[in-house]
Amino acid sequence: MPEVNDLTNEVTGMARDAAYVAVGLGILGFQKAQVHRAELKSKLAGDLGLEDRLAEMRTAVSSGVQHIDGLVEGALQIVESTLQPLEDQLPPVAREFAQKAHSQAREVRDQIRDLMGSGS
Repeated sequence: MPEVNDLTNEVTGMARDAAYVAVGLGILGFQKAQVHRAELKSKLAGDLGLEDRLAEMRTAVSSGVQHIDGLVEGALQIVESTLQPLEDQLPPVAREFAQKAHSQAREVRDQIRDLMGSGS
């Protein structure tokens, strides 16, 4: 019977070692999951910072576009007021053509403004 006791002790020892290995692997797996969780949390926090920076950038671009629009509007008014006396001296057909060109330019400007307004 000593052989059965030795065999039983050996199987019991192997089972205990297997249990220790399983517990150790479980702990290592849990620790690895915690590390990945911390990395993901850090990355998401960085992404949230990116959203804030993008919002600031959108605001800055919108402000810049509005500033440029104001400058262009002022320049157009100067050009139109300067060219108006010359247009008055044009033959009727050429004057009509110039007026249509001004009208179309205003429509294009308004369409661009609408697009910029809806993109913000």
